[in-house]
Amino acid sequence: MACSVRLTQCQLLVWQFLQSFWHACHLSICRSQAMFHKHMLIRNSLLSTQQQMMDSTWQTSQDGIPNLHSIYNR
Repeated sequence: MACSVRLTQCQLLVWQFLQSFWHACHLSICRSQAMFHKHMLIRNSLLSTQQQMMDSTWQTSQDGIPNLHSIYNR
């Protein structure tokens, strides 16, 4: 009887350890996903700003270079 009680206590300890381990992993995964999402948002906004600057540069160029949009949108 004492052996089985000791076994269940051991199982309980292992179960608690696994639960806390999973909880910590889940938290770190969520945190890294949030950081990745924030990074992608920042990256996308920077890229769109850069693209807008490039577009305005091409549209306002007066040195005889044809507008890229007029070339590709035919």
